[in-house]
Amino acid sequence: MSPSVAVKQGRWDFAQLYDWYRYLNQHLWPVEGLSFSDIQEARNRLEYGAIDEPTRVEVENILADLDVPCFLVAIEIREYAVPLASVP
Repeated sequence: MSPSVAVKQGRWDFAQLYDWYRYLNQHLWPVEGLSFSDIQEARNRLEYGAIDEPTRVEVENILADLDVPCFLVAIEIREYAVPLASVP
C-alpha cells in the first residue's frame, strides 16, 4: 500500500447506510422543499438538501423524532437542481 493512502474505519458499513437511507427516505421525501438525498460513502454519512431554513428545521425535527444516531445525517441548504438542457 502506498504511504500516501490511509484507510479509516467508518462507523457504518454501506449496507447499514443503505438501510438507513431507505428508511429515512420514507419519512423525509414527503417534506415539501427537500432538494436532494445521497449516500456519501467517503464521508460515511447520509446527506439531504433543503431549499431553505424552515425546511432544514423541519427535516431536523423529523430526524430527532426518529431518534437517528448522531452524525449519520448532514443537511445542506441547496436549491432544486435545474437541468442545463432538455433531452429531445
